[in-house]
Amino acid sequence: MKIKASIAVFSLFLSFSSGAFAPAQAQDCSVLPETLVTLKPPLFNTPSVWNGFYGQDGMEQISDFALGEDGTFIVVGSYTKDKSDDMYKPFIAKIDARGRALWEKRQDSNKDKTIDVILKREDGYAVLGNIRRKSGNGFYMAFYNESGQRLREYPVFEKGASLKSLSFAPSKTGKSYVISVARTQLGREDAKAVLYKITTDGRKLWKRQYSPGSATQFNHVELAGDGHYTLAGSVEQTNGQMAGWITRVDDKGALIWQKPYLRGRNASINQAFTQKNGSIVTAGYVKGADVDNIGAWVMKTAPDGTVIWQRFYQGRTDYRAASLISYEDGRIQALLDGVKNDDSKDWDRNHVSILSLSPRGRLFDVENFSDGLGAQGSKIKSGHYGERVVVGRVQNIKPQEDEEGVSSPEYFDGWIFAATGLDPYEDPCEGRY
Repeated sequence: MKIKASIAVFSLFLSFSSGAFAPAQAQDCSVLPETLVTLKPPLFNTPSVWNGFYGQDGMEQISDFALGEDGTFIVVGSYTKDKSDDMYKPFIAKIDARGRALWEKRQDSNKDKTIDVILKREDGYAVLGNIRRKSGNGFYMAFYNESGQRLREYPVFEKGASLKSLSFAPSKTGKSYVISVARTQLGREDAKAVLYKITTDGRKLWKRQYSPGSATQFNHVELAGDGHYTLAGSVEQTNGQMAGWITRVDDKGALIWQKPYLRGRNASINQAFTQKNGSIVTAGYVKGADVDNIGAWVMKTAPDGTVIWQRFYQGRTDYRAASLISYEDGRIQALLDGVKNDDSKDWDRNHVSILSLSPRGRLFDVENFSDGLGAQGSKIKSGHYGERVVVGRVQNIKPQEDEEGVSSPEYFDGWIFAATGLDPYEDPCEGRY
């Protein structure tokens, strides 16, 4: 693990400034149904709490993390043995509150294999990952103890189909998990959204497919407080347009309701969380109807899926809202992944932005972070002490072109950093809206 100081960023949004928590803003209890914000190019001049790289001889990327004991973090991701190796393998590591590795477990594999999601359990951790093979891809669920020892693993393959797991959530009892899978029949391109319910000892309780469109996908599954599941992803419409998609099902997988959300040329929701009052907040992206740029999309709906407000963020880079934190006081932290596109300047670089939003979707603050030659974020979650922890990857070597103009690959290290926690907040509009 390599450690160095990181730089965080605050940039200006339209009329917003460093006094984003000004009383005039806080006292405005109106709700704008929809706003489009153009982000100014980011600056990088505010330090994070701590920042760390995770890398050895090959390429590494951190996909997710869970809280460990005594202020530590359990991170998971994928690595290659060296920079010429194109086969990813899974790792799990324990780091301290400064990003320093305490232990790591690297699993060797003769197949391309990843760990993509981790969830805390009373007796350790559950992970979800994918396995690539020529005869058809599959997924697996595995269980680790607190020391990082892999206790058991359950792979799932299906004859005549390729499977890719995307997300999972525990049942109410914790004795099984609902797993979101994109299933593609071999020889076809359109994927179907499938849910599996599998016990902690590997038994399949049920499998359900959801196909209101020719192509469907659940990017995220969450066990809500009412015991039902909130699912978010994308669904293809009859005209070929991809729409954002929210679905709710019970613990048997039976449909409660589902709604598509048509936005721009194409849209997708990456993550959704159900708040205490049943409202749903989402993070995703939209491809513009008239331009090729991609903008971030943050939305809040009523418990029945009716849109309360939605916010769109565009800039000189493509922006996708990759992940979010939903606080009990109603505030939202949205992680935007900013990736260079054809409209970007030579000096632009990939970065992440953290947007702080009020319960009514008003923008409080913007912080931008990057490192190396550019960085990308995959998840944001609350840490042990209220800090906001982000994981992803950092580009550390600039691609080189050969005589024929073919660029070398981009090389990455895993990246994890902590941004400061939020100040206490009392909603001045609570009870009035």
